[in-house]
Amino acid sequence: MGISWVGGSMIITWTSWMEKRISFSQTLINLYNKYYKRLVENEVGIADIRDEDRVLCIGGGSVPCTALQIARLTKAKVYVLDVDEEAVNRAREIVEKLGLKDRITVIWGSGEVVDPSDYDVIHVALQVKSKNAVLEHILKNSKRGARIIVRKPKKRRRRFYSNISSRILNLCKGYCKNYNLNCYNPNMGEVLLMVKN
Repeated sequence: MGISWVGGSMIITWTSWMEKRISFSQTLINLYNKYYKRLVENEVGIADIRDEDRVLCIGGGSVPCTALQIARLTKAKVYVLDVDEEAVNRAREIVEKLGLKDRITVIWGSGEVVDPSDYDVIHVALQVKSKNAVLEHILKNSKRGARIIVRKPKKRRRRFYSNISSRILNLCKGYCKNYNLNCYNPNMGEVLLMVKN
């Protein structure tokens, strides 16, 4: 338990630090975005994200690549949520600089308390620290038919991230399915799609 917490905290802290540094360079933002391109293309297909959808990305970070890619691939209205106020400010600057302010809104807040009832698609990032609490809140408060995408670490990397408990998986039994990403990613192996019934 101690190693899992320390490892998860270290990876999440490092990722946050790195994204804050990257966020000052358009060249690095473009390179970082390429890392997410195929991954998000797969997720858009898996969750059938459509132009008329309202999408909530929980855990957007300083460089909200998932939101940027969803906006590139669809006309969906995307909301990015993060608990790190500095990351929120950096993400807002990037969104504005890219001319996507009318399609992407960045919000400071926690996935454990956000009102998910207005969203058609809810995306939970790999780096979200309290996945169980976030998912329990989303499953309880999201609308019927909401599509919930959760990034899952590869088996050998699970100790470095917050993982989904069997209790949460039992809550969504019958309406969740794992999908292989079918793209190279050193940390993620699958995404879990839940459709709230």
